[in-house]
Amino acid sequence: VSRPFPEGARIRRVTVTRRLNGPVGSKDEWTVQFTLAIDSLAARTRRTGPPGSTVAVDLGWRQMDDGEVRVGTAIGVRLGERESPVESFIVLPPSIGERLAKLRGVRAVRDRSFNAIRDGLHGWLFGSTDQDPQQGALDLHAAIQSELPHWHKNFPAPIIRRADTSHVGHYALVRERAAHLSRWKSFERLHRLVDFWRQHRFPGDDGAFSIAEAWRYHDRHLWCWEAQGIKKLWRHQRQVFRNAAAELAAKYETLVLEDLDLSRLARTPAPETGEANDTGGLRHAAAPGRYREALVNAFGLHRVVFVPAAKTTLVCSHCDTENTVGAALHFTCTGCGTRWDQDLNACHNLLRWGAAGRSPVGEAKRKIPSANEGSRFSRARKRKEAEQSATSTA
Repeated sequence: VSRPFPEGARIRRVTVTRRLNGPVGSKDEWTVQFTLAIDSLAARTRRTGPPGSTVAVDLGWRQMDDGEVRVGTAIGVRLGERESPVESFIVLPPSIGERLAKLRGVRAVRDRSFNAIRDGLHGWLFGSTDQDPQQGALDLHAAIQSELPHWHKNFPAPIIRRADTSHVGHYALVRERAAHLSRWKSFERLHRLVDFWRQHRFPGDDGAFSIAEAWRYHDRHLWCWEAQGIKKLWRHQRQVFRNAAAELAAKYETLVLEDLDLSRLARTPAPETGEANDTGGLRHAAAPGRYREALVNAFGLHRVVFVPAAKTTLVCSHCDTENTVGAALHFTCTGCGTRWDQDLNACHNLLRWGAAGRSPVGEAKRKIPSANEGSRFSRARKRKEAEQSATSTA
């Protein structure tokens, strides 16, 4: 159980779920969800800090010099203690980034192996009939060998013959199933092709099938390892976020966040712009969207104030001068000369704009959905339609 049941809770429903985790036939994942009934008002009430206490959290991702990944920066104040803010940082240990890099390395190996076996089998099944079958087969084996990891390598080169087309039935079925093979991008689809081929063997396919079967066996192993590793990584990350969010929710009454669309920060630059795309790996390790979700769940939506995200980093919280800020962590205000940590400056702005009820670009507000707003999916669809409508009007 991820956390203990509240005192006096009664179990109303237990839901057992079985999920596929990895390729078909791999180990399934079983989860149990408990639905509780709580009669005590005290047990139903969320833990909260003193009245008037507020914490502002600036979300993002930043690689620090010690290898840790900063996911969020928080500044908290209590009523009557505005001059003594408490600063804290939410960081992920370097091990999470290292594990993610290792998983990306496994995927890179799988990608190279997949491309090699896909292109090689396509050339063998659909190659020119005037090509020397034996030489073409040896070229295929050498090309695949160069891309496979060490446990694939150094097995004897099989004697591969061009398929005997006189066995029209199975040969035609395999070719039909492998139509457009050179454009395939799905690992699972190629796995299914090899499984189908195993049941529809034909004369002359011994060597080619042995290579395909070796690829299928080892790729399945890597696929299971990758799927399990990703699942464990995200669970560890989620637990870190939940603990950090619960700690803040117990200390402060109100949470102030930027009203920020994180998906826009995740968009990769177009190739023609020439901009470097170095956010992908770090963004996945930090996952600020998951941390924001943990914060909102811990506080409850009625205790969260959203401030427009524009200018929270650019405006100096001391003198209100708008600066030009680059990617560096620290900057010096051109108005008053104060040297700022970008994230801390943004938190100070969130605190004062949240307390004032508005920022220089808009109103700060709480987002409490009404009963007729529908699910989060319908609300997301409405937001997208509104954005498209505004774009087309402009």
